[in-house]
Amino acid sequence: MSKSPGFSRKLLSLTYRTVFQDLDIKVYVEKVLEDADLQEITMKTVCEKVYKHYPDFDLSHKKNMIKDTVKAVSRKKDTYLPVSTLDSFHSIIRH
Repeated sequence: MSKSPGFSRKLLSLTYRTVFQDLDIKVYVEKVLEDADLQEITMKTVCEKVYKHYPDFDLSHKKNMIKDTVKAVSRKKDTYLPVSTLDSFHSIIRH
């Protein structure tokens, strides 16, 4: 028994929407964390902000993805040293 072309289109449409919904959520999480103090903000706070930003959707099943995005963003932020830290480093090397 073969599946109808309509079934394939529906599946593709659902996949398309899911991918873009995930991307939208990740972009929003990055926006929330952009100016946040990563030492102060909690995972719970980020999740609550995402849930409030998308009130028409039950995103509880996206909690792990949200947490993974927070961890990835915090790792990215940790790899970039502030200019003052770099200046101090360069002055130590010169002496």
